[in-house]
Amino acid sequence: MRAMSPLSLLRSIRSFGLSGAASQMGWSFLLALFPSLILLVAAFDLLPLETRVEALTTELLAGVSPQIAGLLGDFLEGFARHRPPGEILLWFIPALWASSRGVRAARQGLQKIYGVPPKHRWLPMRLLDLVWALLALSLTGLGFLILIAGPQLLQFLGSVFNAESLFGQLATWFRWPFVVAILASFSALAIRVLPGVPLPRAAWLSGSGLTLGAWLLLGLSFRYWLEHLGHFEKIYGGLASFFILMFLLWLISWALLLGGFLAASLRLPASEPPIS
Repeated sequence: MRAMSPLSLLRSIRSFGLSGAASQMGWSFLLALFPSLILLVAAFDLLPLETRVEALTTELLAGVSPQIAGLLGDFLEGFARHRPPGEILLWFIPALWASSRGVRAARQGLQKIYGVPPKHRWLPMRLLDLVWALLALSLTGLGFLILIAGPQLLQFLGSVFNAESLFGQLATWFRWPFVVAILASFSALAIRVLPGVPLPRAAWLSGSGLTLGAWLLLGLSFRYWLEHLGHFEKIYGGLASFFILMFLLWLISWALLLGGFLAASLRLPASEPPIS
């Protein structure tokens, strides 16, 4: 493991052009966001849950700023009120394709950091991106299913055992630890698996831990900044939500790339020169 001074670290980060890679990832994530959310809303509407679409969108957008939540929530609720027939199949294909573009952008950005040469096997790599996109959509859907159906199940168990208050507290206590666990799974899978290179356990755990911590800190600080310091709606009007969403996705991509950079640095022996 080689030690790097802060100045050398900044030079190495700049040499990779991580800002451009993060911008590409941000656009890809934005492309995947709307069809994926629509697919989740349409799928959850088919389940026998006592949850209205408004409550579902509130749950889906609980971790973002009010400006972004308002933009996406109005869009999703409008779609739910005027749904075209066959919406699951209609939105599954674009959601899977757009999500695979996001996976591809993340994979290429991490491979650039790890020094992996680009592979020219287009079809196998695209199929692999589709598989990982399907896994990401499934993991996200499972997470929101547990978040939404879990309190209803605990409420039912509380009524059975005559302990409604206890089971209600359990639903509150386990909500955010479960969200953190889902984010940790995403960061670990992305840094450990996407680049396709062997990594020591300490390297990918450190990288995914940095990404997870950056995501959590980013979510808290960004939300506070928007609510108390940003005032974008007074400057940009209706464009504020789109600008904020794009900027947030860019920062999220940066956090993932920084975690990958740390993992790539820790995988090298002390005698090996920096990646260039």
